[in-house]
Amino acid sequence: MIHLICCHEGLKTTISLHENGIKSWYTDILSILETLKLDIALFSTNSFAPTSLPILVRKIKLKLVEQFQDNWAKEKTKLTTGKLRTYFTFKYNSQLEHYLDGIDNFETRSAIAKFRLSAHKLKIETGRYNKTPVESRLCENCINNSIEDELHFLFNCPLYSQESYFNVICFIRMS
Repeated sequence: MIHLICCHEGLKTTISLHENGIKSWYTDILSILETLKLDIALFSTNSFAPTSLPILVRKIKLKLVEQFQDNWAKEKTKLTTGKLRTYFTFKYNSQLEHYLDGIDNFETRSAIAKFRLSAHKLKIETGRYNKTPVESRLCENCINNSIEDELHFLFNCPLYSQESYFNVICFIRMS
């Protein structure tokens, strides 16, 4: 109970600073609430009690998650080129992919994550380093002048066509 009393006294002090025009922790909290479009009355001088802090924190977290997911969805639609193009081709939401839960081997899970994030040595990625145009990042193993990207690696390249999953793991580990 003593910690609640101390917390309440600290809150009163920071509110007093804010009310006297001095930037304080309370000023920052009000700014966050305003930015998140949350009701500032949740944290008003008259109605706030230290015991309501967990409720306020929960509301802020929920709002931040909601805002993140909205921004994530908007940004996803903009990214049709560049490093994250493959990631967003298969990524539909900002949640952990369920298939990653089923992979107990850390190295395998890490290799799949690296592949999805384009942290590998396919031409689509290595060509970025020396600014090779995307259309010139061709697979050296094929005669049909295909761009060596993740989809080509998994589904089209005759060199990698055997056991694609196994090849992904081995390829990433070697990268």
